[in-house]
Amino acid sequence: MKNYEKAVLLVACFLSATVSECSMMDEKMRLQKGLELEDSNRVITYMKHESKGKILLTQWDDSTVRLYNARTNEILHILEKHTGIIIYAFFSPDGKTIVTHCDDKTIRIYSTKRGRMLLERSGHANLITYEKFSSDGKLLLTQFNDNIAYVWNIQERKVALLGGHTSTISFVRFSPDGSILLTQCVDETVRVYATQTGQLVVKQEGSTSSILYSYFSFNSKIILIQYSCKILYLYDTETSHFFKCLARLRSVISFVKCSSDGKTMLIQCTDFTVYVYTAQTEKIVVVNICRGPITYGVFSPDGRTILGKCGYNTLFLYDAPLKRLVVVKRNVSPVWDVFFSSDGQRVLAQSCDKTVSVYTTRTGQSLVLQGYTNFIAYACFVFYREQAIILTQFDDKTVRLFTLQTRSVVHVKEPLGFIRYACCISQGKIILIQCDDNSVYLVDTPTGKLTPVQGFSTAIVRLKVSPDEKAAITQCDDKTVRLVETNTGHLVGPVYMIPGMNSTIMGAWFSPDGTTIIFQSKDSRIHLLNTQTQRLLPLCGDEEVFIMYTKFSTDSQTVLIQFSTTQAYLYTVKTRKSVVLEGSTDFIKRALFSPNGELILTWCDDKEICVYSVQSGKIVPLDCNRESKCAFFSPDGKFISSQCSDGIIHVCASETGELVQTFTEYAESITYVVFSLDGNSILIQCEDETVHLLNISTGQSITLDEHIGSITYAAFAPDGKSFLTQSEDKTILLWNTETREIVSIGNYRNSIASASFSPDGNDLLIHYEDNSTDEYCSATGTVVNKLLLMDK
Repeated sequence: MKNYEKAVLLVACFLSATVSECSMMDEKMRLQKGLELEDSNRVITYMKHESKGKILLTQWDDSTVRLYNARTNEILHILEKHTGIIIYAFFSPDGKTIVTHCDDKTIRIYSTKRGRMLLERSGHANLITYEKFSSDGKLLLTQFNDNIAYVWNIQERKVALLGGHTSTISFVRFSPDGSILLTQCVDETVRVYATQTGQLVVKQEGSTSSILYSYFSFNSKIILIQYSCKILYLYDTETSHFFKCLARLRSVISFVKCSSDGKTMLIQCTDFTVYVYTAQTEKIVVVNICRGPITYGVFSPDGRTILGKCGYNTLFLYDAPLKRLVVVKRNVSPVWDVFFSSDGQRVLAQSCDKTVSVYTTRTGQSLVLQGYTNFIAYACFVFYREQAIILTQFDDKTVRLFTLQTRSVVHVKEPLGFIRYACCISQGKIILIQCDDNSVYLVDTPTGKLTPVQGFSTAIVRLKVSPDEKAAITQCDDKTVRLVETNTGHLVGPVYMIPGMNSTIMGAWFSPDGTTIIFQSKDSRIHLLNTQTQRLLPLCGDEEVFIMYTKFSTDSQTVLIQFSTTQAYLYTVKTRKSVVLEGSTDFIKRALFSPNGELILTWCDDKEICVYSVQSGKIVPLDCNRESKCAFFSPDGKFISSQCSDGIIHVCASETGELVQTFTEYAESITYVVFSLDGNSILIQCEDETVHLLNISTGQSITLDEHIGSITYAAFAPDGKSFLTQSEDKTILLWNTETREIVSIGNYRNSIASASFSPDGNDLLIHYEDNSTDEYCSATGTVVNKLLLMDK
């Protein structure tokens, strides 16, 4: 560039700055004339408009700061306790908050609605170079020209310093719940911080490309980043220690939907290519659905199935683990709403033309429900006596119970309001519902009878049902806890106001007999409630530890509790005394008490089994490989059977840990196991559906080739000479362990709920899930006596 060109450019820049300054002065003069002010001689020294132009901040030469209605020039507030001359000020995107930085090195945050100061911090001599509010306006990030950055928690009145920032921030994104913060700096570094503490969670260096797209899962567990070079990275805040590179996509991401557990993601780019990511394979798969944008996507509760709509009204159902499209339907009306069953096996979808269809997610079979002339406001699936029932409420508040197998409809008396919460109890016989007016009802599934539950005035936020399903513990949004009798709807005992509990219940655990409930709130406080004496006792709450695992003994007198520190304790409910489990350093995945309650078997993340004495908490050494796939006690508690990772089955004596027997022929994992009552025989089924009978005394193993399908129920006669099995196709067989003779009872229409042999083994009583009970002759398999249906 020549010298005269540089001169012209400098003159132009000067004139531009002068014109800008003049226009600013003119605006200040114009505002001074129109704004309400007692002393007309005062001069505006600083002013800032809110982004939507509704509010105007001004500082006058007497240092007072006023907020005006920018449209009417009416004064709204004089900001309290404000001193110093404003250097810089800015509003939050929603206009509810304003931040000022003054020459007295103080930053103040005010509420624009009331003009009150929310937060003040002094000692900030450097200028603010970057600011970013979270979407809800509760959090604020600021960076100064010395590159130091802070997170301001406006709601909790806290400030956290972000460590490690040595360069200018170029990108910031808060997670939806505000717990995580993602930043990128010009020094090619990406960082993730915990907003409460400012602690650095993970750092990625060498990111030469700028962040083009970022996504947080709703629970902030998963972070997805796409750079301008189209490379896609994923970070799991719970399991990962670094960003994982997934793939280089062909174009920019335009749509992301994540399952609730964060293990599956549906991704679409601007070129309409659809991808599915699964955490199990850690791979991204291309799905050929259609050429069009995805406008709707929802996951089943188990994260396995995705129902979505894309392109020219194309509905699809995708099975992520099997990597296959189950359903693809063209030219359907736009989706109005979708409701999955709790097991993810079925899904109800209503279109904008009010057509209601129910799909089976595994097979893709569909059923169009007739007679639906209104939009569904709420729906849930209920399973009662092996029948799938759909509870639906429409926009006119009418409620129906539709049985899929019989296609019968039961009309329910209209509740007072729209249903906002529903929970299935008593094995599907009863549904507890709460409406938007906080009224609570029990709905009888077979008849549709509506029973009101008294004593609720606020919304239920947590519900846990006892193992016998006779009682349910509820917590409402006012932190009160209630115990409800599920058969009658009556409240059991008083409404509990738990001392010191300032947050919602995270979990509740019932003893098998329902007399003891242990529950923990989000503030880590743990309480024990005795439902008989109605005594509420604090268990612990001094430390910030959370319950990770609980297991009650069969007599409900002892409970195993493991905390987030991996420390595990055995509590005696009556005495409230505890012992520490020796050497507990890994998280427990499964635990079993011996039938007599004297021993407990645990299986941890490291796949090692440990046996402990309940009285002392000391470990019982085992003479076998402790790395195991599964382990079980015999009914008399004398033996422990375990299968190692190499398939070998070991049988050890419980008290001494001495190896009694070894079986070496089973490469496949055990999926079903049952002991004979004397503990001498074990019936097992493996993943390949082969069934084997093991004799502990002789070490003999017999393969039962005659058995077909997965076992759903099995039971031995008292003498161990015969046993019963039922397959998933409902076929029931009686086996003689000595002669290997088989007697077929037949293909019954219902599953077995319980079965018992007579002491001599000659007679057999089977109770089915439809509440019918039949008596059989064990030798012939013929029905001796048929009992009438009865309620459990």
